[in-house]
Amino acid sequence: AQTTIDAGVDIRFGHKVTDAVLRDGNCTLDYENDSGQTGRIRSTFVLDASGYGRVLPRMLGIIKSSQSTERRALFTHMRDHISDPNYDREKILITVHPVRPEIWYWLIPFSDGTSSVGVIYPDQDPEFDGLDDQAIFDRLIGDTGLGPLLAKAEPTRPLNAIAGYSAQSDTLFGDGYALLGNSAGFLDPVFSSGVTIAMHSAELAAKALIARHNGKAVDWDADYAIPLNWGVETFRSYVDAWYDGRLQTIIFNQPDDDTKLKRMVVSILAGYAWNLDNPLVSKTDRYLEMLHDLCDPS
Repeated sequence: AQTTIDAGVDIRFGHKVTDAVLRDGNCTLDYENDSGQTGRIRSTFVLDASGYGRVLPRMLGIIKSSQSTERRALFTHMRDHISDPNYDREKILITVHPVRPEIWYWLIPFSDGTSSVGVIYPDQDPEFDGLDDQAIFDRLIGDTGLGPLLAKAEPTRPLNAIAGYSAQSDTLFGDGYALLGNSAGFLDPVFSSGVTIAMHSAELAAKALIARHNGKAVDWDADYAIPLNWGVETFRSYVDAWYDGRLQTIIFNQPDDDTKLKRMVVSILAGYAWNLDNPLVSKTDRYLEMLHDLCDPS
């Protein structure tokens, strides 16, 4: 934020938008700050980069769930006290439940000896009826090798929970506004696609606004929404394949000698979901099925 301020941008901390009137060339945002003071900002165009807050989508009523199965995340930070010599602190550890592949975990180590630990599981799962969040978290951690690995861990933050985090907006732009990153929609944390989508959406929107500022005609559908959705839909296919088990089959049973296919898959998961020269992007679902059939041991 400080670097942005140094570049001449007016950033106002502790402000919330209370109302928005959006018309291309004449937008107004009403706000209230932490002290209760109110005010109004005028602009010719508004970009919503409010992330999970989804300020404009909530105001405009254009949020919808992006998945049929609602999922829930439980997560915290711990001083992990991991002493296992086989554990590599230079890598993020992703773990899948041994019986229920739709449940998965992350363990992200930090340099100070703490780690971020979390689990994703189906919301409202009857298996956990009557259990509070801590009991669910402890039970799920104990179901895997993370249990003994974190046997001496001490929480440094309270356990947090987010449910129904996956959502998308009916539209990515409208009269006088465009939605960026998680404000436009959030798929799932499994591949950390949120940052990639946010940065790419910002780049596309910036190019469109620069062209608009220079007096050129901008087609927000052709110049922004359609190219952004290429990558989003690629990520969506991979997220769906992760939870239905196809991608897990591919990852855990990958061919030893097919390095080209590996590079294609890793390229997408690394964020290159807009590279249409990669057939796993241009024909995502078809090639996912082919890869699954190739790797399926059954």
